[in-house]
Amino acid sequence: MVHVSPLCRTGIYADRERFRGGRDRVPEPFQRLLRRFSEDAGREDICPVFMQGAGLIPERLRWPDIPLEWYPSSMNVTQTGRLIGFGILTWLLPFLLSLLFYSPEGIPLYDVFLIKTILLVFSTALGVFLILVYFGNIHAHFVREGILLGIVWLLINWVLDILILLPLAGMDFGTYMAQVGVRYLNIPIIATGIGYAAEQAAQRTG
Repeated sequence: MVHVSPLCRTGIYADRERFRGGRDRVPEPFQRLLRRFSEDAGREDICPVFMQGAGLIPERLRWPDIPLEWYPSSMNVTQTGRLIGFGILTWLLPFLLSLLFYSPEGIPLYDVFLIKTILLVFSTALGVFLILVYFGNIHAHFVREGILLGIVWLLINWVLDILILLPLAGMDFGTYMAQVGVRYLNIPIIATGIGYAAEQAAQRTG
């Protein structure tokens, strides 16, 4: 067994009951990673999780050596920030683009159906792009992550529309859901589909 530093134990063993019977020792996957990295670094008092988070572990030693659920909570916070931030972008960028097609008085400058088509295509392309970027940092549980992303982004878009779009458009909630709100269901559908495809690809290559 290879021991780890107290700093490493602080991050890895936040839930110490997870590793019953070996609380001060590294689980087997960490041992393998630590041995491999120690051959290059020449030391055994390192923490592979924190060094990976700092970008100090070579790419060849990264995932899948470290299971996702063993990452420090700080990494989860970062991922949550990306989830919420990207969700806001899926609403904000189409909203800013729409301002180009309306006068300050809210009158359409072009055919309203053309405007809706342009915004729909842009929103779909943006959403798919941001989903793919988000999944670039996901290494497991792809379907679950896709469902979570879809639900969070759906709620973000609905809430921002209710707070901002409805007052500007003078639209009641029922009309909004019929004309706009239902379209956001594309988000969880696409996200779940991408997650499922990623899950299948991971199973074939794994």
